[in-house]
Amino acid sequence: MPTITVRHRTQGNTPFPPFSARNFRDLSGGAVLGAAPPAGFADTALPVTGATLAQSLYLSGFFAPPALCSGLGRCGLCRVRFLSAPPLPLDAERAVLSHHDLDAGWRLACRRAPEEGAHVLVPALPARRAAAGAATGAEPRAGRFGLAVDLGTTSIHWRVVTLDGRADDRADNAGLPHGIMTNPQMGAGSDVISRIAYAAREGGTETLGGLVTAALAATVAAASVEGYCVEELCAAANPAMTGIFLGCDTRSLARAPYALPCPGNREAAVAGLPPVYIPPLIAPFVGGDVSAGYAALVLDPDAALGPAPEFPFLLADLGTNGECVLALSPHEALAASLPMGPALEGINLAYGSEAVPGAVTEYALTPRGLEPVVMGGGSPTEGGITATGGITATGYLSLLRALRASGILSEDGLFAAKDGTPLARKLGGDEGAGTGTGMEARMGERSIRLPGRMALFASDVEEILKVKASFTLAVSHLLREAAIPAARLTRVCLAGSLGMHAPIAALTGLGFVPPGMGNKTVPVGNTSLAGAALFLKYRPVRETCARWAEAVTTLDLATDPAFGEAFARHMVFAWRA
Repeated sequence: MPTITVRHRTQGNTPFPPFSARNFRDLSGGAVLGAAPPAGFADTALPVTGATLAQSLYLSGFFAPPALCSGLGRCGLCRVRFLSAPPLPLDAERAVLSHHDLDAGWRLACRRAPEEGAHVLVPALPARRAAAGAATGAEPRAGRFGLAVDLGTTSIHWRVVTLDGRADDRADNAGLPHGIMTNPQMGAGSDVISRIAYAAREGGTETLGGLVTAALAATVAAASVEGYCVEELCAAANPAMTGIFLGCDTRSLARAPYALPCPGNREAAVAGLPPVYIPPLIAPFVGGDVSAGYAALVLDPDAALGPAPEFPFLLADLGTNGECVLALSPHEALAASLPMGPALEGINLAYGSEAVPGAVTEYALTPRGLEPVVMGGGSPTEGGITATGGITATGYLSLLRALRASGILSEDGLFAAKDGTPLARKLGGDEGAGTGTGMEARMGERSIRLPGRMALFASDVEEILKVKASFTLAVSHLLREAAIPAARLTRVCLAGSLGMHAPIAALTGLGFVPPGMGNKTVPVGNTSLAGAALFLKYRPVRETCARWAEAVTTLDLATDPAFGEAFARHMVFAWRA
């Protein structure tokens, strides 16, 4: 099999923040360019397995993939430096990389075919693996344990839970192992469509499913080292992630008429793992993550997420896919799903970031202009971009709300002229230069300078507008089909990407929720993971939820002839019924 040679850091080195080529400049020195890798680096031969260099790198299982933009050539996170003769730069690379970096041999791996014999430098660490023959660790703990898994398109959340079927001891359960990791399939693209397309290739399903299986097997092994012997898993996911994980043919999700690739509400055998329970799958794009979420809110005897909401209520699981359920009664519900893209995960945004220390999580309007709130404290102006982790999705939402309030951003998502309010002139004009803000053209599009040498691009605004349009279009259709006004909803439950830290004021100000519903809109945490844990602890809940899922009516919005016109009407920062 053809191979490429990759020079990379070894474990124990500190990785560079992946937001600017400036962070990689100490990888441009003579030491890392030599025939032999210097101390702290190694050369590894990887097989050519993908259509692009990025796919070969990040679907190998050797590297933990960054949050890539599905090969759009926008994020720049897949950049590599050719140590062999670099190819001529492409226009897409000139739009993202500086002249200095292009001259130094940096290119975008998503735009390059993997050529045998290529030698590239990758600014990434190898994925950590459990060493073969590692110590067995702690003695087995008393009790029976399972692993609850929220298998998301972008991230995998997991938690060890008890299988005793008794009331939850909150203090004890809080101490059980839990964690989050990037979905190792990200190398195939950040969205479901990219995964389905890669899975349709020869061996694609096996490659993608194997990556998740290996990650979960390593998690089970790590739990065992701590004394938690996992007997069963529950993997809650959308139908595409479920099908790929189980090795099913997902081409039925690629074109109409859409169909589920495999059934839910069953135990599945996955090589290398304990038995895996798959929650009920509702429809081709409404999956076990939604049925698990409903179960966590309504069917949990422990009420771990608080008292069950009264009917009717809305459950919105927002992520790369937006799945909404309008629960009208214990026996009647409507559901809808629309692709949202990964903006709420901080992906496909120029300075997008996960919620990590140093990232901007909020912007406030002050007499001085935009004041960022940095996770963990500090300021993004201290040392520039290298001192920050970028901007989280909640940070972007609060930023857009602030710009709407100042008049610098129109309802249509366009940057306004500089002759608006005094504050707008300060933010959008030359007056903002001293505070790190102001309007300018960068990389061929309009942008607003932000503190910390970051910027908000017009394309960033468009990505978030698409998310908003998908969400409000789905919600308005559900309400219309049920013939109830939004005011009758007792609660709007936000799960998924906004389940932990939803900026309610920003969502209200940007038109994500109907007027007057802000006080009824609440983040409810990771309901998919909570439901997966519930299915493991209380097996009778599985059949109760399965009966509910069978009664759900799903609206197919994407095939509606008026979909395009309706979507365009919702592409505004205002509620549209």
